[in-house]
Amino acid sequence: MMNTTREGSYSVLVVEDSPTQAVQIAADIESGGHDVTLAGSAEEARDLLLNEGAQVDIVVSDIVMPGEDGFELCTWINAQPQFEGLPVILLTALRERGDVVRGINAGADSFVTKPYSAEFLLNQIDYLVRNRRDRDQGHFDSMEINYDGQVMTVTSHPRKIVDLLLSTYMNAIEINRELFERNNELSRMRDQLEKTNRELASANEQKNEFLGMVVHDLRHPIGTIRGYASFLRDAVEHEDKEDALSLLDGVERSANRMLAIIEELLDVSAIESGKVKLRLTSVSIPALLQQTVELRRHDANTKGMQIHLSILDEPDAIEGDWSKLMQVFDNLLSNAIKYSPRGSRIDVRVGSGPGAVAVEVQDQGPGIAASEQELLFQPFSRTSSVPTGGEASTGLGLAIVRKLVEAHGGTIGVESESGQGSLFRVVLPYRRSRG
Repeated sequence: MMNTTREGSYSVLVVEDSPTQAVQIAADIESGGHDVTLAGSAEEARDLLLNEGAQVDIVVSDIVMPGEDGFELCTWINAQPQFEGLPVILLTALRERGDVVRGINAGADSFVTKPYSAEFLLNQIDYLVRNRRDRDQGHFDSMEINYDGQVMTVTSHPRKIVDLLLSTYMNAIEINRELFERNNELSRMRDQLEKTNRELASANEQKNEFLGMVVHDLRHPIGTIRGYASFLRDAVEHEDKEDALSLLDGVERSANRMLAIIEELLDVSAIESGKVKLRLTSVSIPALLQQTVELRRHDANTKGMQIHLSILDEPDAIEGDWSKLMQVFDNLLSNAIKYSPRGSRIDVRVGSGPGAVAVEVQDQGPGIAASEQELLFQPFSRTSSVPTGGEASTGLGLAIVRKLVEAHGGTIGVESESGQGSLFRVVLPYRRSRG
């Protein structure tokens, strides 16, 4: 007799010798609102059925177990008159060709293949219990079949044979679906891996190009220092103080150039590793820009350039790191001087906007092609623009600038056309986001 204490809720006997798998199977079945009793062997399942058989709606059993296996337990259940029509689901890997025939002869109602889908198992349980009455009466048929090159006799209820074969077919569909999903996932992983490999190859190529640039950029000042050192020795030997001082100036300039390259490398390394720490204070952007312009005034005068600083309105102080922001605007102004023609003009403008300060640095240089603008803020990248005074560049400055601006919660962008100069715009919020 079926347990009908709750509509749609069944009493399920799970037979599984592995405690870990037994707990998992029970959890999956209980997730469908059913009650589960666990047995660790076929012998224990027999005892439970003989004592509580009237309260069990369906049996879910593993096949491979110590002692009696799942086929033998199923055969025994079907041989007991009091368990007539009690559905049995066998959990199997279906690795042996004869498993289907053995299942039919044992009187199994369904195969569920391991690893299984919880939804598929619950659907099988619901289907078999709801259709149990169709198996409570009826005759068993025997027939000979040619299976795997052998003539075999199968004896079972016709409905059981149909259900078992259908469950085998549905298992195959379920496995095929899972294989299809896994294949798609593998395809996505392969595509992602190929993309990552391309990015790594590109990064490696950029690294190699950069190393070549660094070697070239460092070789020149080092060579200059060596040459100056040799000349300086001669000047000292001849007691030519004026030449010696001039040569020392050259040594200092070359050493400063090497130091600048090394500092940029250290900046990139610190930024990429997330080790940049901002020392936040109240920063007046107009005051900072005035100091930056004065520091670069000599460089501009050397090339006959004029720098105009316009304070469109007096914005409030922002929360920022004075030193890092000085580095940002010094780099933008240095680039404007470096790439602009002699005798040109550079405009620096500052004004306030909704919740932020905006700074613009505009030059009259050669401009930047649209196709190259996306390279500007990438480390180690260089555009086709050439410094007008023979100045050197590592291709790191703007990458550092962008990271420092973003660390302040701001943004940086560029507007430029070939032959029309460039305008860099930095927008910094008054208060840095803590997110």
